Amino acid sequence: MFLNPALYTRLQAYDPMAGAGDEISEVLNYKRFVFDFSVVGGAIGTLALQDEQGVAAVLPVGSLILSVIFDFVTAVTSGGAATVSFGCTSAVDLLAATAKASLTGLVAGIPVMTAATAVKVSTGTATLARRNFSVVAQPLTATVATAALTAGKCYVHTVFARSSTT
Repeated sequence: MFLNPALYTRLQAYDPMAGAGDEISEVLNYKRFVFDFSVVGGAIGTLALQDEQGVAAVLPVGSLILSVIFDFVTAVTSGGAATVSFGCTSAVDLLAATAKASLTGLVAGIPVMTAATAVKVSTGTATLARRNFSVVAQPLTATVATAALTAGKCYVHTVFARSSTT
């Protein structure tokens, strides 16, 4: 089977940045992150999300997070009145502190494809490595408050655009 030369060139040129997600179009990207109690625990405090490879979940500085949907495949449970928030540039910019009983099934995040709700990643504390260079990135986190968790797993589906860093 032979590939169209133009297609082959495009495939060769496509070098996704490790950890940056899948390209939807020339400007939109999709990345799925994981919060898994069995991996990161559920202690009160800030917990790092992971990507599909078990590496810390990060988005490059200059990303504009346009949409987030949480898919809780295992409901969040706790012996107390736990709340969980999710964030990137703050602890609550992807999902405000939400009671454990509401963290089941599909949950809409704060960014919903509007300018008023989009989150711009303007600073970073981590590094994304690419073949010939590195990019500063910002980790995604879950913040557990009030009581520790005893179970829970969700996939965090993000759609983001590569914007500018200024």
